[in-house]
Amino acid sequence: AARAPSGTMAQRRGLAHVHPSAVVVPPARLADDASIGPNAVVGPDVEVGSGSSVGAGCVVQHATIGCNVVIHPGACIGQDGFGFHVGAEAHEKKPQELRVIVEDRVEIGSNTTIDRGSWQDTVIGAGSK
Repeated sequence: AARAPSGTMAQRRGLAHVHPSAVVVPPARLADDASIGPNAVVGPDVEVGSGSSVGAGCVVQHATIGCNVVIHPGACIGQDGFGFHVGAEAHEKKPQELRVIVEDRVEIGSNTTIDRGSWQDTVIGAGSK
């Protein structure tokens, strides 16, 4: 088994490096050389591309992560966002039911939140930092 950055032994799920404390919910798909850090959670409808890493404590749901993407610790990607309709008497929750698409060579900073879309997918363009 390969060593995780923290120095603890990583498990291989498929060929990807997955820290033993991480949760990868089937049928999530990880590239052979993807890396999932300690206490990260990868949801069932997530794809993580080649050369990409999901840092410690990240939560990724409803997302496609491109190739050579770095997601720093604590980021939350693909959760329900802050969307509302103006109703007759009050604001009404507008469900965010689409996806987050993170294209290739993107770097996402620590504790960043990227919500999924409600009218269209949330897209982070290739090479964004």
